[in-house]
Amino acid sequence: MKTIRRIRLVQMSYQFFMLLNLVIAAIFAGAVLKLYYLETHHGNPLGQIFLANLVLCAMLWLVIRRLRCPVCRNVFVGKESPQLLTHKCRHCGRRSGDTH
Repeated sequence: MKTIRRIRLVQMSYQFFMLLNLVIAAIFAGAVLKLYYLETHHGNPLGQIFLANLVLCAMLWLVIRRLRCPVCRNVFVGKESPQLLTHKCRHCGRRSGDTH
């Protein structure tokens, strides 16, 4: 990635897909607990969306863990104890929009 803004975009995409997976999992949990009835023609596409999102999340997780800061060239989220949704580089402290 050439800019921290693009790194943040990848992180926000990961966060969105994880949130969508949590919502779909909650829908399935409600149907399993018989809180409501989920029809098959609604459940099957939701299951496919859930699996596709899960694959996308796994891919984005791998990408985020390897992204390097364009300023200091270190791993943006940190190597030993990564924070996947950090707003600034764990090494140099640069954020999106910093000019100096």
